[in-house]
Amino acid sequence: MGLDELLETLRAWGRQHTGDALLKNINTLLMLHEDGVYLVSDGRSQSVNDASDPDELAAAARELIHEDDAAANILLLLPPSGFITTAVSLPGLAPDALRSALKLQGTSMLPAFEEPLALAVDTENPVLALWMPEQKLEALFKAFAAQSLFLSAVTPRALAMGLIADEGAVVVDQDGRDTALVAKTGGQLKAFVQTRTQDLAEDAYQREWEELLKKYSTGPVLYVSDASSCLAAINKAADGTLEKHLAPFMMNPPSAMAARRRFTKGKRRTTLSTLAAGVAALVLLPFLFQTFQISRLESRLDTLRQQSQPAREAQATVRDFESQWGVLSEFPRQNLQDVLITLQQIVTPGYLTSIEIEAGYISLEGQSEDPQNLLEALEQNPMFTEVDFARATSNQNYYIDLRLADVNFPAYQEWYFPEAR
Repeated sequence: MGLDELLETLRAWGRQHTGDALLKNINTLLMLHEDGVYLVSDGRSQSVNDASDPDELAAAARELIHEDDAAANILLLLPPSGFITTAVSLPGLAPDALRSALKLQGTSMLPAFEEPLALAVDTENPVLALWMPEQKLEALFKAFAAQSLFLSAVTPRALAMGLIADEGAVVVDQDGRDTALVAKTGGQLKAFVQTRTQDLAEDAYQREWEELLKKYSTGPVLYVSDASSCLAAINKAADGTLEKHLAPFMMNPPSAMAARRRFTKGKRRTTLSTLAAGVAALVLLPFLFQTFQISRLESRLDTLRQQSQPAREAQATVRDFESQWGVLSEFPRQNLQDVLITLQQIVTPGYLTSIEIEAGYISLEGQSEDPQNLLEALEQNPMFTEVDFARATSNQNYYIDLRLADVNFPAYQEWYFPEAR
């Protein structure tokens, strides 16, 4: 595993555990339905003039939640039109690497969105991925924060009903603006299709919609068309089923994640400080103990500063290169999406256990019933060159090195920066 992959794995682990902490603390469910914000626990509602305005939604939520309830951690159920759905087709990819791979593909799958997108996917059963503009997610969080409310996560309203429905059932969530179809099979989300309600008035759209219902329905079709029906369906999961099934599809605002990390860090520091004070009191040598600790930490800090000096200098060099001398328009592009798709097609039905891509060079490690045939297939593909076994194969295990045929970092370096070689 390369350094970049290791760092991304650590970041993913941190995001997952921070998201889990936010999920466990959710204690308030709000639902947006047409022009009303509803408190799921008791059904009270507050009207809004513009359902797309985060400030109005936050103000309505403030009216529904008591002023003295400072511990409210909110899950907001939004209409389906606020989300985008794409299919996931990355067989053989480890769950830890799935989010990174989808993020890399995001710009090509959704070219109309230039701004960053938030992603939610069930890494254990990757069938569908949900996307939402990160800017909108942050705007909602800031609007709720301005009302002294903490928005932990958002998720589609239709999923809250569809994922808790009986096996084989199809849920159709329809209001005056949006219509969404949710289907699950074997406990997995299989379909989340949405359209504008007014489009179904056209015969062509209606026929296509009926075909979708026939395709996914192996049981009853549950139509939910008003707020009271939505609330009744969601309240069926009061025993915790909602939290269990919705967890993979909740989107946490980046600011909520950051706030949770700060809280956890501060709590950890407080615990450590209390423990240190207790130990010092027990041993009756607080001054000596603190003096020793300070001396040791200062020594360690000096060592770390010396060790990080070359890295800081290298970082400054890279930044100078990017801002002043970088010929970025000619920088070799590795087109990782095409590379990964091509490798997937060649390697199947075998699988990879490790892949490293750096400066156009690729190192593969995996298992195949015929490693030699796999090597020949890679050699015959015009995308690759210099294909060879990195070391001897053992049974079905193989280790192959190759280079992207149209990526030549040494030539780029020699052409633009000959004095650096």
